[in-house]
Amino acid sequence: MRSTAILLSRIGILAVVCFLADRWAEGRTAGTAILPVRLAVGFGIVAMMHGGRRLCAGLFLGIWLAQLGAGTSNTAALALAVGDSLGALLGRKMLSCKIRGRMRIERFADIRTLLGASLLAPLPGVLAGVSAGYMALSIDPANFLVVTLAQWLAGSLGVLIAAPALLALLGSPSLVPQRRHWRESAPLILGLSMVAALAFFSALVGVQPHPWFAYLVFPLTVWIALRTHVTGAVLTTLFIAVLVVAGSATDLGPFRGPTRSDSFWPPLAFLGILSVTALIVAVLQEERLSAQAALQQSERRLTEMIENLPAGAIHVEGDVLTVNAVAEAITGYAREEMSTRDPWFSVLREVQERHSSWRNSQRMIDETAQAERVALTRKDGEQRWVEVNCYSAGPVEVWLLNDVTEEQRLRERLELTQFAVEQAADMIYLIDEAGRIQDVNDAVCRRLGYSRYELLRMNVVQLDPSASSELWANHWELLKQQKQLRFESRHRTRDAEEFPIEVTANLLVREGKALHCGIVRDITKRKKAEAELHRSHLLTRAIIDAFPGLINAKDLQSRYMLMNQRQAELYGTTVDGAMGKTAGDLLDLEYGCRTSERDQQIITTRQGIQFEEELFDAQGAKHAWFTTKVPLREPSWKGRKTEQIIGVVSVSVEITDLKRAQHA
Repeated sequence: MRSTAILLSRIGILAVVCFLADRWAEGRTAGTAILPVRLAVGFGIVAMMHGGRRLCAGLFLGIWLAQLGAGTSNTAALALAVGDSLGALLGRKMLSCKIRGRMRIERFADIRTLLGASLLAPLPGVLAGVSAGYMALSIDPANFLVVTLAQWLAGSLGVLIAAPALLALLGSPSLVPQRRHWRESAPLILGLSMVAALAFFSALVGVQPHPWFAYLVFPLTVWIALRTHVTGAVLTTLFIAVLVVAGSATDLGPFRGPTRSDSFWPPLAFLGILSVTALIVAVLQEERLSAQAALQQSERRLTEMIENLPAGAIHVEGDVLTVNAVAEAITGYAREEMSTRDPWFSVLREVQERHSSWRNSQRMIDETAQAERVALTRKDGEQRWVEVNCYSAGPVEVWLLNDVTEEQRLRERLELTQFAVEQAADMIYLIDEAGRIQDVNDAVCRRLGYSRYELLRMNVVQLDPSASSELWANHWELLKQQKQLRFESRHRTRDAEEFPIEVTANLLVREGKALHCGIVRDITKRKKAEAELHRSHLLTRAIIDAFPGLINAKDLQSRYMLMNQRQAELYGTTVDGAMGKTAGDLLDLEYGCRTSERDQQIITTRQGIQFEEELFDAQGAKHAWFTTKVPLREPSWKGRKTEQIIGVVSVSVEITDLKRAQHA
C-alpha cells in the first residue's frame, strides 16, 4: 500500500512538472510552439531512468492536460501525449544502455547518445500531434512542415538541456559548493547573473537589446564548465535557457523580432550551440583530468617499482640522475649527492662504452648483453665489486648494479650467501639439462603455491605455459653458447594463475655438471604500468589533436617540440615534419622573426602574454587568432629551489568569424 502511494505521488509530481513545462513552451494557438524549448520529454526521460517506466503515466497526463489547456483538440492532445510518452521511453532506453550505473554524462560517447536521444525522443510526439492538428484543420497546410520542424527542434533542444541537468541534480550528492570553493564560485555566479541580466533583460533599463548580447555569456559558461565540469555546465545551460525563454516570452530579450519566426529560430540556434559547447568543454576537462591522474599514478608506480628493485637501479636522462635505495647502499652516496660527474659513475660509463653497439653509435644495448663485473670505489674509500647490466634507448640510460663483493671473499661466507638467496624476493631455480628442477628458494614456493618437495619432482615445462621439451633443448644450447641470457616469459601457479616474469639465466658448471640457474622476477606491476603509461600518452595526444585551435610548445631557440594536428595542417606540414623547425622554416621569415621575439620576451620576463594576430595558412587563407603564450617550466626537484624555463607553450583560439562579424 505504501509503495503504491509513493508511486502515485511520483506520478503526480511528474505530471505537474510536465504540465508546467509544456504549458510554458506552448502558445495560445493549439499545437504551435512560440518558444524554442520543450522540456517535458527531457524531464520524463530522466524521471523514468530513476523511477522506472511506470512514471510514463505522469508524463502522459501532464502533456495531455497542458495541451488541452492550450486549446488543442482532445484528439490532437491525446496523440501528442501518447507520442511524447513513447519517445520518452525510447530516449530512456538509449540513455540507460549507455550510462547505466553512472547516471551522468561524463564521456564523449555519452554526448553522442544524448544527441541521438534528443533527436529521436521528440519525433513520435511531434509527428502524432502535428498530424492530428493537421487533420483537424487547426494547422494551416501551408505551414505543416514549418510547424513540424519547429516542434521537433524545440523538443530536441528540451531533451538536450533538461536531461543532463536533471541527471546532475539527481546524481550529485551536494550542489552547494564546499567552503574552499566559494571564493571562486561566488564571483562566477554573480558574474553570470549580471551578464545574463544585461544580455536578456537590457530593455528594462532602456538599453536596446542586440542578438550579440546573448553571446556574452559564452566565456563565463565555458569557464564554469572548466571549473565545475559537467554538473556546473548543464545547470548553467538550464539557467540561461530559462532566461532566454523568459526574455523571449516577455519581448525583453535580444531575440525578439517582428514576427513569430524571427523570435523562434535565433534563440533556438543560440541555446543549441551553448548546450553542446558547454557539454563538450566539460567532458574534455573531465577526460583531461582523468588522463592526468592516470599518468601521475603510472609515474608513481614506476617510481615504486624502481625503489623496490632488489638490485641497485640507476636511471639517467640527460643530466637527471635517479637511483633507488640499493644503489645508495652500493656507492655509499646519498641520492642528493650523486652526479654523473662522480668517479664511480665514470666506471659505469666505461662499461657502457665497451659494448660494441655503443661504440658503433647505435645507442642501443641488447638486453641479452652479458653483465660485466667491475670495481667501484665507495664514498668512504671501500672497494666493492658490482655486476653491471646497462641498457640504453636514445637519451634514456639504465644501469642495474648487483653487488657481488661477497663472492670475491672467503668461502666461509657461503652459508650466509645461501641464506640470502633463500630469503631473496626474486625466485631462483637450479635446473639440469633435461629440464628437471634441482633446487629452488623459498620465494618460488611462496609465489607458485607448491612445496619444495613437489617442485623437486617437476619439470620446468610444467611451470611455463609456453614451454615445451623442444624449446627447452634449444634454450639450453643457446645458454651453453652465451653463458647468460635475459628474457621474458610466463609462469603458472598451482591455482592455474598465469603471470609475466623476467628471467636472468646463468650457466653454472660445477664438478663437470652443468646447471641452469634462473633468477625469475614477477613483473606484473611493471607490465601494467607500461601499458597504462602508453595509454596515457596516446590519450594526451588525442586530446590535443581534438582541440579545434592551435597548441604548440617550443624550446629556447623557438624550435617546435610539440604541435597539434590542427596547427600542422594550417602550416601545410605534418606533426613529425614540424619537430625541430621554427615558424620561419614552416611559414615565412618575417613571421618567424616576430614570433621568435615574443618567445624571447616571455623567456626573459618569465611572464605570459596574450595578443591577437593574423596570418596566412599554407593555402593562402587568412586567419585571425587570439593567442596565449606562457613560459614552459621544467618541474623542480629536491635540491633545486627555482624552476628552470625550458621553452614556451602557446594556445591559440581562432577568432576569424568574430572579426568578420565585428567588421560587418
